[in-house]
Amino acid sequence: MSKIDYGKICIRFKEKLGDAFIERIERRIGQDFEIAVKENPDKLLSSIIEDVHLHYVAPFEMTMEIAEYLKENYEIEKFSLALSSEFDFSPTAKMDDIKKFVEQFYFVVEELGYAGKFTRSPLKWWIK
Repeated sequence: MSKIDYGKICIRFKEKLGDAFIERIERRIGQDFEIAVKENPDKLLSSIIEDVHLHYVAPFEMTMEIAEYLKENYEIEKFSLALSSEFDFSPTAKMDDIKKFVEQFYFVVEELGYAGKFTRSPLKWWIK
């Protein structure tokens, strides 16, 4: 297995996710992005992945859980989420894309060696 260049991966995230995202990461770690890439890329990448998980993956996992809950308990297969007073989101049409995104995130996390740090939300949490 080849050594992973965390710095290059961090730079690729920066290119894809933009300045506002990187500013949020810089505030979280208390260090400039460029300095962190050189001094501690592993910590920087971990913070980036945490942020992606918190802001993107976890809400999609919650959407999948809500869909499964509504389907299993109320036989509701199509629903919308009111994200604001002006915008409704219908996840039913995008469920396959949502599942692919979540699966890909956990695949990347595993490949980068962070599998123990990020775990999937439990499906069927309502059965416990």
